[in-house]
Amino acid sequence: MTDGKVDGDTEIRIFCENVGELVLWASALDAQLTKAVIRVCPLTESTMLEPVVAELDARAKVEIIRASSKHVTSAAWSKGIKKWVDQAEKVNGYRNIVAHHQVSVSDGNLILYSVQARKLLKRITASKLAPAKTIDDIKRWVEEARNAHRQGQSVLANLDRFAKEGAKHRAK
Repeated sequence: MTDGKVDGDTEIRIFCENVGELVLWASALDAQLTKAVIRVCPLTESTMLEPVVAELDARAKVEIIRASSKHVTSAAWSKGIKKWVDQAEKVNGYRNIVAHHQVSVSDGNLILYSVQARKLLKRITASKLAPAKTIDDIKRWVEEARNAHRQGQSVLANLDRFAKEGAKHRAK
């Protein structure tokens, strides 16, 4: 930035890179949610199963996994699943913010801003306007998304073990 203005190339490039990274991490988490739904539900494996489940909205997948996690007898595994889906849900919310807000300049910094939301919230007398989101917020969200993806890898591995144990018991 120079003289309180956004440096066209550098600041915007950094902003866009972080927005793009957040969107990609959210997509990776959505793929994990798809696999988790398949593993927690008694669904018959077929070539079209994953593409069909992938079409579900992330919120629906989260709710299916939450409901199914209540049937996991290990309290540690159940809590781990719930914590992960909560994180995945947050990341999806962050993705929605970066995807649906406008990029604007405020005090020489790029921010995410929703003109429509601000208009609506100003009309509601008891509402308090949330501050605009900055590059620092987005960087923090990217880190949260990375952590959620790492945790998702562990959850999927545990769900695989859980499914194998269930298959053994059903085979007896």
